[in-house]
Amino acid sequence: MHTIFDAYQKGEDGQFGLGLAIVKKVATSYGYDVYFENVKDGVIFIVEAQGLPIKSKHKTSK
Repeated sequence: MHTIFDAYQKGEDGQFGLGLAIVKKVATSYGYDVYFENVKDGVIFIVEAQGLPIKSKHKTSK
């Protein structure tokens, strides 16, 4: 189990973090999920609606 979103996890640089724990808590309180994917050059963080329709601001022509 990943602990990246847990408060006060000690990083490689010896510092303790709260940032991602706060992001996860706020996002889930509004019905979103936050997760990450490891990629070749780093990490991608994804914020996704949980069963909610995502509205687009762009109009499409028929």
